[in-house]
Amino acid sequence: MMTKSILTIALSAALIACSSPTAPAQTTTNAPTPAPVEDQPTPPATEAPATPSTTQPLTVKIVPVDIQLPPCTKTPKKNCVSIKMSRVESNNQWVNEFFDKEIRAYGRVGKDMETKRDFATYQEMADAFVKDSNESLKDSVAAYELEATPSYHGTHGNAHMFTLKGYTYWGGAHGQPTTMHYLVDPSAQKQLKLADLLELNKLPAFTELAHDAYRTWIKQHHPNDPKGHEEIYKFEIPPSITFTDKGVLLHYQPYDIDAFAAGEQSLVVPYDKLRGILKPIYFPTNAGKG
Repeated sequence: MMTKSILTIALSAALIACSSPTAPAQTTTNAPTPAPVEDQPTPPATEAPATPSTTQPLTVKIVPVDIQLPPCTKTPKKNCVSIKMSRVESNNQWVNEFFDKEIRAYGRVGKDMETKRDFATYQEMADAFVKDSNESLKDSVAAYELEATPSYHGTHGNAHMFTLKGYTYWGGAHGQPTTMHYLVDPSAQKQLKLADLLELNKLPAFTELAHDAYRTWIKQHHPNDPKGHEEIYKFEIPPSITFTDKGVLLHYQPYDIDAFAAGEQSLVVPYDKLRGILKPIYFPTNAGKG
């Protein structure tokens, strides 16, 4: 069974051919994209027009990555290594490089995962991924699978909201789907973490509210033994955090707070409980002014 350390870098299921297909690019300019699932970020409505930015607006395209895979002799072809990836292409070089590094990291397996190898190119990542698959599954009809697709959801305050959905299979009974949310500030060239969103020294207060949301979730999903469930799946703040129209969303991968069969889960800490905790720029009435 996969551990939590693997889960934070694993990816969304798809069996594909041995070469990567080409798809048309999608372009977005600081505009929210409707979320395909309910735990995807949806920018809150604002009560006033957004203040014009003093920096160049971020224009984002999602483009397929051209990866060359070696010939495969396995039959049927669906048992060959498959890699399908897209990348972020924007008018901000830091954003491009940040997400290239994050997406390529999903291709780490074996020793590359232990050493946190930083691949210089997508092709270098793919070559290492294929090599590990051929060595690890040489006596199996199966092969590794990898998929990663980013999406852009506009701005909330000074935060640009991205999501990276993917899937990995390294052998065994099933693959591993994941969803990672990212908040980035291109002008500061940094990924915004939870502490960046909160007022000074308010992390403990936010953590307690999030823990309360988890306890409520347990009572709804495991009413027969809530205490026992929390002993097995202890509460932690996940790295996958974003904004929705209701509050701050905490996204959990399979195995994080429930069994694999339960799938991905999310908790929301409502804005109305975050007064004095969340920075004012991130409340719905102010978020458009970042």
